[in-house]
Amino acid sequence: MDVESSSQLTNAEKPVVREELYRLLTDSVRAVGVGWPDLVEDRGDGAYLLFPAQVQKHALLRAFVEELHQRLAQRSVSDLPIRLRVAIHSGEVTPDSYGSSSIDADAAFGMLDSRLARDALKASRRAQLVIIVADGFYESVVLGQTAVEAAGFRAYCIETKKGPGRVWLHLPGVSQQPALQDAVDVGAAAESVAQTQAATMAPVQVAGDWNGSQVNGSTISRQKMEHRGRG
Repeated sequence: MDVESSSQLTNAEKPVVREELYRLLTDSVRAVGVGWPDLVEDRGDGAYLLFPAQVQKHALLRAFVEELHQRLAQRSVSDLPIRLRVAIHSGEVTPDSYGSSSIDADAAFGMLDSRLARDALKASRRAQLVIIVADGFYESVVLGQTAVEAAGFRAYCIETKKGPGRVWLHLPGVSQQPALQDAVDVGAAAESVAQTQAATMAPVQVAGDWNGSQVNGSTISRQKMEHRGRG
């Protein structure tokens, strides 16, 4: 998660906002009966929280969608403004002595830093935060959970390092979700993602010697290879 427009804060304001941010996060997480995460990577103007696998994902979703929103809304108008971008994802993560690494974590950071998430807050000045979740997280956690209304999420397609990807975005407490330019039909988004995935395994017709083997007229699969990382 990141604090919106944190670069505009003064040196005196930054520690105040950071202290308030961690207080809000701690209260929101503990309100739903989930302990503080095993790993917290401070990001200066935000934080990366890594929870163990046994933590119920719908409880975390409720902590950020409902509890965090309520606490942000209850802040005094005299307080320094805090509006947050929050990306939620789940998957495999490898902790190490420096922090952690993961393809799924990279995807979460990509959602958080996307123009879509930034534009969503700009489009609704009444919103306290924007929640953006991965497609798989929406399908397995958001749908069917009575604590969070799935209808409040809207499908979008964002560009990632691996090509177009479908995500779901929600602004808690906003009666009318913003109609952003990147909004897509759910079916169209799924088709776009499927086409991209199919393209990474495109068949290639080859003829002649290949690694010393005769493959005249044969078809081999070309697996698209790319470096994965945050850089």
